[in-house]
Amino acid sequence: MTVTSLLNIAAFFLSSLAFQTADKKRNGDYHIEFEKIDNRVEVYMGDSLIYDSGIIRKNPKNMQIWVDIDDSLLEYSNELTIKLFNAMEGVPDGADIHWEVKYSIFEGEEVIYWEWYDSNDGKSGIVLEETYILE
Repeated sequence: MTVTSLLNIAAFFLSSLAFQTADKKRNGDYHIEFEKIDNRVEVYMGDSLIYDSGIIRKNPKNMQIWVDIDDSLLEYSNELTIKLFNAMEGVPDGADIHWEVKYSIFEGEEVIYWEWYDSNDGKSGIVLEETYILE
């Protein structure tokens, strides 16, 4: 067996282990996977903030951010709200032309919502707010 073959086998086992570890960390039936955030996202269950991405600069092309929704949060509220902010606080309309968000909401391994919004309208502040009911 060559060194390359051994390295490929080792990489396969490490990636399998990483997948299993990530799966075990999940604390609920629901999670969100963000593929694009330009510039900032907040996630709420009811009126409680459960995730804030902070300002994401330079519009990265390969993004994968997971937000787990712990089952205990569903006891409080089943309303999931995602808010997208364009530009930094205090920046006037027109200073940052483009905004974009792309995400999937999963129940278990099944995608129940898939959304991709973008615009070049130049608005600042909250540019998108979507609410979902998790059953």
